[in-house]
Amino acid sequence: MAGEKGLVKLGHGIFLASWCYSEDVGEESLSAWFKHVHGLDVEIPVNTLERGPCRGDPWLKMMIKWWTRGKGLLERNDADVVVVNGALPLRFKPKVAVAHGPILKWSLTRRLIQRVLYSIFNRVICVSEEIRKQCIKEAC
Repeated sequence: MAGEKGLVKLGHGIFLASWCYSEDVGEESLSAWFKHVHGLDVEIPVNTLERGPCRGDPWLKMMIKWWTRGKGLLERNDADVVVVNGALPLRFKPKVAVAHGPILKWSLTRRLIQRVLYSIFNRVICVSEEIRKQCIKEAC
C-alpha cells in the first residue's frame, strides 16, 4: 500500500474494510497487524462486516454480506470512494476494482460471475499487462 502516504498527505482519511478477521490476530489488533505485515509507516483503521472471526471459505456468504451490508459499513465510515481488491457485489459508487488474476484459470461459473461484478465498477485497474489482456478477453 504505497499510496497510503500520498493519500494522507493530500488530506484524505483512509481505512480498510474487510469481511472478517482471523482468530490468530483478533479484531482489536487488526490495524497494528496490517501495519506490521505490510511495512507501513502509519496504522490504518480496519473495519469488518462480520462481528466474529473468519471460518473456512464461505465465498457465497461473503458476497451476500457485501451486497446487503457493505454499503452501510462504508457510509458509517464516511467513505467517498472505494478501491476494492478484486470485484465483489457492492452497492456503493464510485468504486474501483483492482484485478489481480489469473482470471483465465478460474472456473467458467466464477468467470461469468466476476464479469458481472466487474461491470458494476466505475473503473478496473489491472496489476500487470498480462492481467489486462485477460480482462480484455473476459470483458472485465
